[in-house]
Amino acid sequence: MGTPEAIKSRLTQSYLLLDAHDCSQLEAELTQRGIVFSRNGGYRIDLTEGLDAHELLKSIETPLKVIKTRAPSLEDAYLAIVDEV
Repeated sequence: MGTPEAIKSRLTQSYLLLDAHDCSQLEAELTQRGIVFSRNGGYRIDLTEGLDAHELLKSIETPLKVIKTRAPSLEDAYLAIVDEV
């Protein structure tokens, strides 16, 4: 299976969770910049290769009310394995 870090990177995804008072402005800005997001209690942006959280946050002009960074745990990877079975 590999090291814990290898398992986590293969089965899980780090992401940012953002929200703003003006959601339509934030959504328009993310869309205009070509940033892929999903909406579920905020704006989830997966941190894929080439997408740096710091650079992304610096580039957003919409005032944000929530900024959370989520890094997967080994438990998250385990749950992903169990879901596959």
